[in-house]
Amino acid sequence: IAARLPLRALWRDRWMSLAPKGLVQSVRAEWRGTGEAVESFAAKGRVVQLALAPAGSNGLGIQGASINFDLTQAGGKATVQIDNGAVELPGMLEEPLIPIARLSVDAKWQIEGDQLAVQLPNLKFANADAQGEFDVKWRTSNGPHQRPGTRFPGVLDLRGGLSRCNGARVHRYLPASILPEVRHYVREAVKKGTASDVRFKIKGDLHDFPFVQDKTGDFRITANVSDVTFAYAPV
Repeated sequence: IAARLPLRALWRDRWMSLAPKGLVQSVRAEWRGTGEAVESFAAKGRVVQLALAPAGSNGLGIQGASINFDLTQAGGKATVQIDNGAVELPGMLEEPLIPIARLSVDAKWQIEGDQLAVQLPNLKFANADAQGEFDVKWRTSNGPHQRPGTRFPGVLDLRGGLSRCNGARVHRYLPASILPEVRHYVREAVKKGTASDVRFKIKGDLHDFPFVQDKTGDFRITANVSDVTFAYAPV
């Protein structure tokens, strides 16, 4: 479908770079202009079993998604549901592919020039390792430390928690920005355990994560843990 729409070559190339797969059940689109002269566009519809590859080393990939969308050149909104699919986060996690049993979220985004902002106000998910709910806000960076034209990994405001978590799998979700030695120690040291009422807060420019200097951001995790087996000096 994208190949037949009068999109700018840049937009078409970016879309095709995501290797999209899925079934479009309905779509309605309108635009002004053609090719490189497209001034505006709008589209709404529904796609099922959607798979998208990550956009670059810090992008987001999805598998098995059903999406109702309504978008324009200035932004849009979408209702997303994943059943027995996956989310891929290369550059953010050491094991980037996360199997998903269930996920639902209402997404909104805004585009202004080369700046992008995304809101995920009610993200709910569950898989074999954990179950939780999050409120996520993210935008591209424009801080003083950013090189010209560098907008990623962006500014994140994440709040939420897990009602269930397998302690022996916590290492799998530690951000790749944490030293490998720390992540691997957690992997080898936490042999078993259960966590509940896990609360997360991450707020700040991810360029500075994990915010060693308090003024650059806020990173907090609290949890109730039980039945833990911990090897202080794993072999």
